[in-house]
Amino acid sequence: MDKWIKSPWFMRTISLLLAILLYTSVTMDENTRSSDSIFPEGTDQVKKVTDIPLEVKMDEEKYVVRGVPEVVNVTLSGPNSILTPAVRQLTFQAYIDLTNLEPGEHTVSVQTSGIANQLAAYVEPDTVTVTLEERASGTYDVELELIGESSLSPDVELGKPTITPSQVEVTGPKTEVDRIAMVKALINVTDATTSIQNQEAPIKVYDYQGNELNVFVQPSNVRVTLPIESPSKSVPFELETTGELPEGLSLATIKSDQVSVTLYGPQNILDQIDQLETIKVDLSTVTDDTVLDLDIPLPPGIRRSDPEKIRVTIEVEETEELVIEDVPIQVKNNNQNRNITFINPENEMVNITVNGTKDQLEGLTSDDFEVSIDVGDYYTGEFETDIIVDGPDDLNFETNIKTARIQME
Repeated sequence: MDKWIKSPWFMRTISLLLAILLYTSVTMDENTRSSDSIFPEGTDQVKKVTDIPLEVKMDEEKYVVRGVPEVVNVTLSGPNSILTPAVRQLTFQAYIDLTNLEPGEHTVSVQTSGIANQLAAYVEPDTVTVTLEERASGTYDVELELIGESSLSPDVELGKPTITPSQVEVTGPKTEVDRIAMVKALINVTDATTSIQNQEAPIKVYDYQGNELNVFVQPSNVRVTLPIESPSKSVPFELETTGELPEGLSLATIKSDQVSVTLYGPQNILDQIDQLETIKVDLSTVTDDTVLDLDIPLPPGIRRSDPEKIRVTIEVEETEELVIEDVPIQVKNNNQNRNITFINPENEMVNITVNGTKDQLEGLTSDDFEVSIDVGDYYTGEFETDIIVDGPDDLNFETNIKTARIQME
């Protein structure tokens, strides 16, 4: 035994056997780790790849095509070592070739490229029917189309829109381009209250019946600026009484809950309005302290007012009477400085009877009234003329003599 161990050939034989055993062990372990399939290396595999973009080869400057599906499905089969990288990296394409075809309808095969020779490819669908048409293009003005305009407040006033660019180039089949009637930018203004500034708007192309056309637009979007305003103006108003209170009552106070209203309408009309039309208050139906809600008269062209009504408070009291005696009569427009003699009233004075509330009559004197006659239209002779009385607007008053008889010399 010792002789064998010490023999060189024995040691060489043992080393060879150990090397063969180690190689066999490593090779089996690597095959076990690298295998991801139940099929042994070299057996064909099948994989289906969906939604592969379908490309088109054609003279794009001369023709356009319709009916081309966006994607197809490709099933590949072949050795796993070649199939798996092709599927993972999508190193292949699907396409149709229309380069040698004339305008019209054609059924063409879907082809593939970039697929290794060791792989077989099956395309779904394997043929497609398309329509090849002459290409046409033109430049068109862009109009603005508003979506939701009916929802805008009545106070809103739309200004002139700005569209950038104002023209677009439309390209497509000649039969479609020839039908173009309108090119519109769409903007949604539903419930809008402020101006639209530089908003992106998509372009739509229509025929005369309002049908959208399948064409290519460059650019496909434009920028729109649309002024949206609600012009308004605050203006004052005055109250004016009409009719008479029932006998025995006098107007103590009449007042509104506000002194101005806000009008809404076109700016050019608002600029012409400085004051609202006088609001009339009818006293003929008032028998006690009363609160009235009165409509505001809108000037022509004005859409509305805020508020739409004003509230007027009327206070009345029992009528009292005051007689102011011996109020002198003044003579007006005696341009020729003629001598004027009063025949009636001889003392050139009248008495004024004033009706009102106790507070209104308190402290009232002849200085609060002006009594006069106008002789501008008279010459030498004896005449009778009306006696004119001016006094506080909120009082009822009258003189005991309505006319005066005078002599002019």
